[in-house]
Amino acid sequence: MSSISWMVIPIVTGFAAAAALAFAWRGRRVDAHPICRKCGFDLFRRPPGAVICPECGAEIGISLRDSGAVRYGHRQKRQGLALIAAPILLICVSWIGLLAWSHFGGVDFNRFKPVWWLAAQARGKDMPSRDAALAELCSRVTVGQLRGAPLQALVERALDEQGDASKKWTPGWGNLVEAAHGAGALAADRWQRYARQAVSFEFAVRPKVRRGDPLPLMVSTLPARVARGSCLYCVSSMRRRPEILEAPELTPSAERWTPFFSDRLDAGGAGPSLSVSMGWSIPEWTAQMPVGALTARLPLELTIYESPSRSLPVVQFRCDPQSKWELLPADVQSVRTLTDPNLRSEVSERIRFQISRNQGPRGPVSIRIHDNGVSVGLAFDILIRDADSAAEGREHRVGEGTFAPRSRNSSVGCEYEPEVLNGARADVILRPSVAVAARTVYLTEIWGEEVVIKNVPVDGP
Repeated sequence: MSSISWMVIPIVTGFAAAAALAFAWRGRRVDAHPICRKCGFDLFRRPPGAVICPECGAEIGISLRDSGAVRYGHRQKRQGLALIAAPILLICVSWIGLLAWSHFGGVDFNRFKPVWWLAAQARGKDMPSRDAALAELCSRVTVGQLRGAPLQALVERALDEQGDASKKWTPGWGNLVEAAHGAGALAADRWQRYARQAVSFEFAVRPKVRRGDPLPLMVSTLPARVARGSCLYCVSSMRRRPEILEAPELTPSAERWTPFFSDRLDAGGAGPSLSVSMGWSIPEWTAQMPVGALTARLPLELTIYESPSRSLPVVQFRCDPQSKWELLPADVQSVRTLTDPNLRSEVSERIRFQISRNQGPRGPVSIRIHDNGVSVGLAFDILIRDADSAAEGREHRVGEGTFAPRSRNSSVGCEYEPEVLNGARADVILRPSVAVAARTVYLTEIWGEEVVIKNVPVDGP
């Protein structure tokens, strides 16, 4: 329930209770007797021609119906409704007063809430209320006010939240588990489950690969599902090479492989800092593979420690993420080039270049290429030529680069030595390259025309 609801519900309920109480107090009419409005005397069967109230002497007139001094009917209060509405109104007024006191007086009302109430808020969708409730629960665990079955129920809830990858992780649940562990109130198997669920990986293979092209792979860590500033450290070892499930006897060479990484887990970052791209030349080992759908598996061995010294592991386990891909015949291209005239101006307008000279006139020259959200993928060789001798066509390849579609504010760069080109201005050419695209995991369509920017000044000393 949101923090707004905690105020709106008692206000609305209080108004309804006040209206019901007023209705009950007014009562219902039980007869149609004329009654003196001033003193309440029953004027039923009054003497003919009487123009004053015999009780108080108020002037009532000859015709009672035309007189404003008379009302009709005795009323009987609805006592049952009043007995229900009055306590509800009192509770609502008290509740609104407590909320106002908490808000304007700087009082943390969470300190006075029972555990079941805080647990209900921790399961809610309102982020400020949820985080505040979890912080209070952690505080009670730390000082020893929360123990036993209530704490174990909360820990189970935290572990279930951590294990459900479809839900966005709330670091406060991790703070609760680690607070329980620090207080010695967490069983060893619960702590191991927490460590095992702390880190996960995303493994991607290029969806379609032509026989003879490299096989691009990428493994990345997903955000760690732990507490902020967690005490856990992750060490991952990629001891075995990736496997193709349909042909396990065929293994690629281990070139361009990152076998090891280690980092502290923290919900404030992205877990272990790892995003590794890999690729193998595959003609030697794909010749025996059937063309069609295949599955790659990446064997990972993970160890979670409680301290950077790695003295005693919390848990050791294997993680084998898989990714499906398709092997195409050698005569089928896996990259499609686009030359849509509607995209031509967009590509040329949203690409920017910067050339700068580093470390004086004899130092290397760097090129930065910036993409501001081109809607089509780009894969290219980077070439330069002297702006004064463009007609002679002396081009120099200095690098390559890629941009994913709609990758705003991204850039690629390269360097070249001044001996290659040492003029004050240069033409920069981005020449589409299917081979460069085929070495990426994500590019299956690229812009198919050259992008040429002439007379780019070379900044710097």
